[in-house]
Amino acid sequence: MGPVSKIEPLGGGVSQTRKVTLEDGTVGCFKWGGGLPEAEVAAWEVAKQVGMEDMVPPAVIREMDMAPPHGRQRGSFAEWMDGTTAERISEPGAQWGNDEHDVMRAAMFDFVIGNCDRHEGNWVVDDGKIRLIDHNLALSNYPFSEFFREIARTRMADTSLATYVKPYLDKLPHILAAVSGAMAQQRVPAYEKVVSDMEARIHRAASAATWGALLEELGWGSPSWSGSAAGASGPPPNARS
Repeated sequence: MGPVSKIEPLGGGVSQTRKVTLEDGTVGCFKWGGGLPEAEVAAWEVAKQVGMEDMVPPAVIREMDMAPPHGRQRGSFAEWMDGTTAERISEPGAQWGNDEHDVMRAAMFDFVIGNCDRHEGNWVVDDGKIRLIDHNLALSNYPFSEFFREIARTRMADTSLATYVKPYLDKLPHILAAVSGAMAQQRVPAYEKVVSDMEARIHRAASAATWGALLEELGWGSPSWSGSAAGASGPPPNARS
């Protein structure tokens, strides 16, 4: 991975975010200063195990020289994903892409990684294909997002979970080992709890017959937040970033 040749500011939330082009032509999104950079890497490790490479960008931890006054920063560097963010799509329904199967894959992925931040600025649509970006607020105690709750309750409540949880069950030991390795390598404190929570979410999804049943188990079946399951307590945080 070569030196930085171009830096472009992007809209930010909890993190500083830049579109970075390297001298070798690599283009990616570099984030630092908020969230957990290692969560971006962990999300990619899970995606690789369950065949989500078509929807989730590769990510690594890197130090990069940013423009003054920021200087050298350590953060996550994820491959740039072309497309239009869902919040900028005006055609009704087009923000969900052309494949309902991918929408359900995305919902299961977010639930498993504990991603509380999948609002409409955090996925893009490219030629009808949805692609998921920005995972530095994953690995939270709140396996909740606007995206997951909306589609699980209104679009697929009666749909069986079996197809969507199966890849996670089939690769469970590999998933846990990959996430543990990524967390341990970066010396993330208390990463064992992160991994055990992820395992518990996979088993919880496997025990529910449908998406609607999973929502009911979690206490999310009503329009207002009412649950404290899966390690959550109290209302979910305002996670827009």
